[in-house]
Amino acid sequence: MRVSRHRTIAAATDQVWRVIDSVDRIPEWSSGVESASHLSGPERGLGRKQRLVRILYTHELEVEQEVVVWEPGRILALGHLRESVDGRETSGVRNFITTISITAEGGGSRVGLEYRWDAGFGIAWVQSKLMAGRVMGKEIIQTLKNIERLATERDS
Repeated sequence: MRVSRHRTIAAATDQVWRVIDSVDRIPEWSSGVESASHLSGPERGLGRKQRLVRILYTHELEVEQEVVVWEPGRILALGHLRESVDGRETSGVRNFITTISITAEGGGSRVGLEYRWDAGFGIAWVQSKLMAGRVMGKEIIQTLKNIERLATERDS
């Protein structure tokens, strides 16, 4: 399954990259993320592992991710290693990858955000279909707006 959105913003690719490349800034731009912490590996770069905590419909969702693609100024992709809801491991969704792409366009940048995952047929598949268009699509749009706001501020 896949959900993606793009937004063209009036900021250079390096300005956008400065917003997204640090674990510390994730709660500023990623919609719904309450906290983010570095777990292991480099602070910035391939192999970095991080933990995100978010609240979704009154439930605490914790995700551990690893940077699987790191092309400064162009692409940041995160593979989900582990996920839990209210402290219980989840297993219905597999191979979840979050990818942020940045391409120079005119005097600004085209920023894309994509979620891609596998869900076996069953309850995980049904939940994925329901969440994909509505919840995740809205979340991506808000995240792209947040990145735009931060990348176009003077001291981004």
